[in-house]
Amino acid sequence: MLHLATNGYRKRGLALPPTVCRHNSYWYWWPTGRSGDTAIAVNIREEALREAYAEVTLFRQLDVPFAMDYEGRGRIYICKHRTLPLAATRERFRYFG
Repeated sequence: MLHLATNGYRKRGLALPPTVCRHNSYWYWWPTGRSGDTAIAVNIREEALREAYAEVTLFRQLDVPFAMDYEGRGRIYICKHRTLPLAATRERFRYFG
């Protein structure tokens, strides 16, 4: 869903980079050549984010009453100042589910 939203914003002329997604087969298409110095993280444990970023700020706690708890009650974080290379965290953030 985040991938589609990002593409929609690009079509509207906003300069957002392609999404890096950890979920299922998107993980296999992990992009190269990006620093990942700033990231928007959705439904990733804060502790895991703090291992890879110096600054992790909770942007919003979702409250969607008719969604599954793991989707509708998720958290959105703004992460800045990557401390580990993006490629080094690839395995850590993989999610097949």
